[in-house]
Amino acid sequence: MPSHRHILKGNEIMSALPCFPLKRSLAAAVLLGSVYTTAAKANQIIDFSTLPQESVDGVTADGVTFGYSEFGSPSPEAFFDEAVGPGNTVLVQPTALVGMADGVLTLNFANPESEIDFAVALTTNASLSPGFSVTVFDASGDVLDTSNVATTALANFSEGAFSYDGADASSVAITFDSIDGVFQDDANEFALGNVTVPEPDSIGIFAAGLMALGAMIRRRRQA
Repeated sequence: MPSHRHILKGNEIMSALPCFPLKRSLAAAVLLGSVYTTAAKANQIIDFSTLPQESVDGVTADGVTFGYSEFGSPSPEAFFDEAVGPGNTVLVQPTALVGMADGVLTLNFANPESEIDFAVALTTNASLSPGFSVTVFDASGDVLDTSNVATTALANFSEGAFSYDGADASSVAITFDSIDGVFQDDANEFALGNVTVPEPDSIGIFAAGLMALGAMIRRRRQA
Protein backbone atom coordinates (compact mmCIF):
# COMPACT_ATOMS: atom_id res chain seq x y z
CA MET A 1 0.00 0.00 0.00
CA PRO A 2 1.48 3.40 -0.88
CA SER A 3 2.40 5.65 2.04
CA HIS A 4 0.20 8.68 2.68
CA ARG A 5 1.70 12.09 3.49
CA HIS A 6 -1.62 13.71 4.36
CA ILE A 7 -1.51 15.28 7.85
CA LEU A 8 -4.54 14.20 9.84
CA LYS A 9 -6.69 16.86 11.44
CA GLY A 10 -9.49 16.74 13.98
CA ASN A 11 -12.01 13.95 13.42
CA GLU A 12 -9.92 12.50 10.54
CA ILE A 13 -7.78 10.88 13.23
CA MET A 14 -10.70 8.81 14.49
CA SER A 15 -11.63 7.38 11.10
CA ALA A 16 -8.03 6.73 10.10
CA LEU A 17 -7.02 4.61 13.11
CA PRO A 18 -7.58 0.83 13.49
CA CYS A 19 -10.66 -0.26 15.42
CA PHE A 20 -8.91 -1.47 18.57
CA PRO A 21 -10.29 0.70 21.41
CA LEU A 22 -7.21 0.99 23.64
CA LYS A 23 -4.69 1.21 20.82
CA ARG A 24 -6.94 3.64 18.99
CA SER A 25 -7.37 5.88 22.03
CA LEU A 26 -3.68 5.99 22.88
CA ALA A 27 -2.63 6.61 19.31
CA ALA A 28 -5.16 9.39 18.93
CA ALA A 29 -3.92 11.04 22.12
CA VAL A 30 -0.34 10.88 20.90
CA LEU A 31 -1.29 12.32 17.50
CA LEU A 32 -3.31 15.10 19.03
CA GLY A 33 -0.50 15.82 21.47
CA SER A 34 1.95 15.99 18.59
CA VAL A 35 -0.24 18.53 16.83
CA TYR A 36 -0.32 20.69 19.94
CA THR A 37 3.44 20.29 20.46
CA THR A 38 4.17 21.53 16.95
CA ALA A 39 1.92 24.54 17.43
CA ALA A 40 3.39 25.39 20.83
CA LYS A 41 7.01 25.15 19.74
CA ALA A 42 6.47 27.57 16.84
CA ASN A 43 6.40 30.59 19.15
CA GLN A 44 8.82 29.67 21.93
CA ILE A 45 11.47 32.25 21.00
CA ILE A 46 10.69 35.66 19.53
CA ASP A 47 13.76 36.31 17.39
CA PHE A 48 13.82 39.97 16.37
CA SER A 49 16.37 39.35 13.63
CA THR A 50 13.73 37.37 11.69
CA LEU A 51 11.14 40.17 11.71
CA PRO A 52 10.84 42.95 9.13
CA GLN A 53 12.93 46.03 9.90
CA GLU A 54 10.07 48.32 10.88
CA SER A 55 8.74 50.35 13.76
CA VAL A 56 7.40 48.06 16.49
CA ASP A 57 4.51 50.17 17.78
CA GLY A 58 1.20 48.44 17.11
CA VAL A 59 2.79 45.45 15.35
CA THR A 60 1.79 41.86 16.21
CA ALA A 61 4.38 39.16 15.64
CA ASP A 62 4.72 35.61 16.99
CA GLY A 63 1.69 36.00 19.24
CA VAL A 64 2.86 39.28 20.81
CA THR A 65 1.57 42.80 20.14
CA PHE A 66 4.23 45.43 20.71
CA GLY A 67 3.72 49.00 21.83
CA TYR A 68 6.22 51.83 22.18
CA SER A 69 5.60 55.32 23.50
CA GLU A 70 7.62 58.40 24.40
CA PHE A 71 6.39 61.06 26.80
CA GLY A 72 2.97 59.42 26.94
CA SER A 73 2.36 59.27 23.16
CA PRO A 74 2.85 56.44 20.64
CA SER A 75 6.24 56.68 18.96
CA PRO A 76 7.83 55.11 15.87
CA GLU A 77 11.34 55.31 17.38
CA ALA A 78 11.81 51.61 18.19
CA PHE A 79 12.59 49.03 15.50
CA PHE A 80 12.87 45.28 14.91
CA ASP A 81 15.93 43.76 13.26
CA GLU A 82 18.34 46.56 14.20
CA ALA A 83 22.07 46.02 14.57
CA VAL A 84 23.34 46.51 18.13
CA GLY A 85 26.55 48.49 18.21
CA PRO A 86 29.19 49.67 17.86
CA GLY A 87 30.69 47.26 20.37
CA ASN A 88 29.87 43.74 21.53
CA THR A 89 27.17 42.45 23.84
CA VAL A 90 27.08 39.23 25.88
CA LEU A 91 23.41 38.67 26.74
CA VAL A 92 21.73 40.45 23.84
CA GLN A 93 21.96 39.18 20.27
CA PRO A 94 23.83 41.28 17.65
CA THR A 95 20.49 42.07 16.00
CA ALA A 96 17.67 43.03 18.33
CA LEU A 97 14.72 45.33 19.03
CA VAL A 98 16.33 48.77 19.40
CA GLY A 99 14.80 52.04 20.52
CA MET A 100 15.23 55.25 22.48
CA ALA A 101 15.63 54.68 26.21
CA ASP A 102 13.33 57.55 27.18
CA GLY A 103 10.35 55.50 26.01
CA VAL A 104 8.20 52.68 27.35
CA LEU A 105 8.09 49.32 25.56
CA THR A 106 5.08 47.02 26.07
CA LEU A 107 4.54 43.40 25.09
CA ASN A 108 0.97 42.04 25.07
CA PHE A 109 0.74 38.25 24.83
CA ALA A 110 -2.08 36.61 22.87
CA ASN A 111 -1.78 33.62 25.21
CA PRO A 112 -0.91 34.36 28.86
CA GLU A 113 2.61 33.25 29.83
CA SER A 114 3.74 32.02 33.24
CA GLU A 115 7.46 32.33 32.41
CA ILE A 116 9.15 35.14 30.48
CA ASP A 117 12.86 35.71 29.92
CA PHE A 118 14.82 38.38 28.07
CA ALA A 119 17.89 40.60 28.34
CA VAL A 120 18.41 44.31 27.77
CA ALA A 121 21.51 46.27 26.76
CA LEU A 122 21.83 50.02 27.30
CA THR A 123 24.24 52.28 25.44
CA THR A 124 26.38 53.28 28.40
CA ASN A 125 29.58 51.88 29.90
CA ALA A 126 28.30 52.39 33.45
CA SER A 127 26.77 49.76 35.72
CA LEU A 128 23.27 50.89 36.61
CA SER A 129 20.94 49.96 39.46
CA PRO A 130 18.38 49.80 38.11
CA GLY A 131 19.21 49.81 34.43
CA PHE A 132 15.63 48.98 33.53
CA SER A 133 12.35 48.10 35.23
CA VAL A 134 9.69 45.58 34.26
CA THR A 135 6.05 45.56 35.37
CA VAL A 136 4.04 42.40 34.74
CA PHE A 137 0.24 42.55 34.36
CA ASP A 138 -2.55 39.97 34.33
CA ALA A 139 -5.50 39.96 31.92
CA SER A 140 -7.40 42.45 34.08
CA GLY A 141 -4.52 44.92 34.11
CA ASP A 142 -3.63 44.22 37.72
CA VAL A 143 0.07 44.22 38.61
CA LEU A 144 1.51 40.75 39.20
CA ASP A 145 5.14 41.73 39.67
CA THR A 146 7.51 44.69 39.46
CA SER A 147 11.24 44.13 39.02
CA ASN A 148 14.10 46.64 39.01
CA VAL A 149 16.95 45.02 37.09
CA ALA A 150 20.57 46.05 37.57
CA THR A 151 22.85 46.14 34.53
CA THR A 152 26.57 45.38 34.39
CA ALA A 153 29.01 47.52 32.43
CA LEU A 154 30.79 46.25 29.34
CA ALA A 155 33.07 48.23 27.03
CA ASN A 156 30.25 50.09 25.26
CA PHE A 157 27.11 48.68 26.87
CA SER A 158 25.50 47.89 30.18
CA GLU A 159 23.50 44.63 30.24
CA GLY A 160 21.05 42.86 32.50
CA ALA A 161 18.67 39.88 32.34
CA PHE A 162 15.03 39.67 33.42
CA SER A 163 13.24 36.45 34.36
CA TYR A 164 9.62 36.00 35.43
CA ASP A 165 8.11 32.80 36.84
CA GLY A 166 4.65 33.19 38.33
CA ALA A 167 0.96 33.56 37.61
CA ASP A 168 -0.19 33.86 34.00
CA ALA A 169 0.90 37.21 32.59
CA SER A 170 -0.90 38.96 29.74
CA SER A 171 1.49 41.87 29.28
CA VAL A 172 4.72 43.49 30.43
CA ALA A 173 5.87 47.12 30.38
CA ILE A 174 9.58 47.96 30.28
CA THR A 175 11.12 51.33 31.21
CA PHE A 176 14.80 52.18 30.89
CA ASP A 177 17.40 54.34 32.59
CA SER A 178 17.89 57.25 30.18
CA ILE A 179 20.26 59.50 32.13
CA ASP A 180 23.76 57.98 32.20
CA GLY A 181 24.24 56.74 28.65
CA VAL A 182 24.97 58.88 25.59
CA PHE A 183 24.84 57.53 22.05
CA GLN A 184 24.29 58.91 18.53
CA ASP A 185 22.69 62.38 18.44
CA ASP A 186 23.02 62.58 22.23
CA ALA A 187 20.24 60.01 22.62
CA ASN A 188 20.46 57.02 24.94
CA GLU A 189 19.26 53.76 23.38
CA PHE A 190 18.21 50.30 24.52
CA ALA A 191 18.39 46.92 22.81
CA LEU A 192 15.93 44.17 23.76
CA GLY A 193 17.20 40.65 23.10
CA ASN A 194 15.14 37.66 22.03
CA VAL A 195 12.14 36.95 24.27
CA THR A 196 11.76 33.37 25.46
CA VAL A 197 8.66 31.65 26.83
CA PRO A 198 8.60 28.02 28.02
CA GLU A 199 7.77 24.94 25.99
CA PRO A 200 4.85 22.88 27.36
CA ASP A 201 6.01 19.70 29.06
CA SER A 202 5.27 16.35 27.42
CA ILE A 203 2.85 15.28 30.15
CA GLY A 204 0.80 18.42 29.65
CA ILE A 205 0.78 17.85 25.90
CA PHE A 206 -0.37 14.24 26.31
CA ALA A 207 -3.07 15.33 28.76
CA ALA A 208 -4.28 17.93 26.28
CA GLY A 209 -4.47 15.23 23.64
CA LEU A 210 -6.53 13.00 25.95
CA MET A 211 -8.91 15.87 26.72
CA ALA A 212 -9.42 16.56 23.03
CA LEU A 213 -9.92 12.84 22.39
CA GLY A 214 -12.54 12.61 25.13
CA ALA A 215 -14.44 15.55 23.65
CA MET A 216 -14.39 13.89 20.22
CA ILE A 217 -15.69 10.59 21.64
CA ARG A 218 -18.53 12.37 23.46
CA ARG A 219 -19.56 14.13 20.27
CA ARG A 220 -19.57 10.83 18.36
CA ARG A 221 -21.77 9.18 21.00
CA GLN A 222 -24.22 12.09 20.98
CA ALA A 223 -24.47 12.04 17.19
